[in-house]
Amino acid sequence: MLKHLDYLDGFDGGATGRAISAFSRIFEAAIIDDSMQLVWALIGIESLYVKGKTSIVEQVRDKVQAFLGQPETYKKKLGSMYEFRSRFIHGDLDFIPLYLVGDARSVVERYEIEQTEAVDMAIAILVASLQELILRDWSGLDFTYTVSNIAN
Repeated sequence: MLKHLDYLDGFDGGATGRAISAFSRIFEAAIIDDSMQLVWALIGIESLYVKGKTSIVEQVRDKVQAFLGQPETYKKKLGSMYEFRSRFIHGDLDFIPLYLVGDARSVVERYEIEQTEAVDMAIAILVASLQELILRDWSGLDFTYTVSNIAN
């Protein structure tokens, strides 16, 4: 892995360097901000798996499956993660204000559970992807399609 040390400075111009830089931002020393952790984890994931600007969720789902293996339990969670991100980023999700006035425990708990599940899923995918790159001693990912005959 020593041959890949150039990724650690984050300015190698490649997707893997951007993914590692995004991963490092998840652990900023200030307060832990779940929303920003989700954003940084998804930046890392999309750096590794997405080309272009169309069908981002499908690209991530299909390519993660191709690289990390068939999903056992995470396929639905991956969809939920992107659904949460989309609702949050595009303004369709009520979120906790900095100073909460009144009693909204059930709403807050539901939001925090959804957010935690989305953050955990995103970080897990990013970590697993980076670990697999390290194990294989690969510098990045390139996906291609193959066509084969359907066997009877």
